[in-house]
Amino acid sequence: MRKLILLYKLSGIEPLKNYIAGLYMEIIDMKVREEYDIIIPVPSDPGRKKVFEPVTEIACVISRLSGVEVSLGNLIKKKTTGKQSSLNYTQRLKNLNGAFRINHPEKLKGKRVLLIDDVYTTGTTINKCSIMLKKYTSAVYAVTLARSSNINLQ
Repeated sequence: MRKLILLYKLSGIEPLKNYIAGLYMEIIDMKVREEYDIIIPVPSDPGRKKVFEPVTEIACVISRLSGVEVSLGNLIKKKTTGKQSSLNYTQRLKNLNGAFRINHPEKLKGKRVLLIDDVYTTGTTINKCSIMLKKYTSAVYAVTLARSSNINLQ
């Protein structure tokens, strides 16, 4: 699964986006037992310009398939940080401190958020985003498609 996600992230092959979004929908249907009001993708790093934003693209397809609104640009990554994939466990935990911000908290008040990310390794990204969102929302449900153990845990 991780290889499939990386292939999509690196190539942007359009049919992969729809296939991957379909896999997310299966997981959401099986695992997210609660209702959610809004979908928020984990934002990308502002210092790493990409041709496209894979997590955002997939969140938009999930929105279309589920009929639930996607909120873009509300949860943002406000500072450039080192790539999580290049860091060990301890560095990952510190790397994202203070990295995220909510732009329009009033739009999240009382909402139940479905937070979308691609690969879960240490959980740092999901945790940092969830902490920010929980300040303004009633609940946060996080979904990733792949789990990676590709990390130096020293």
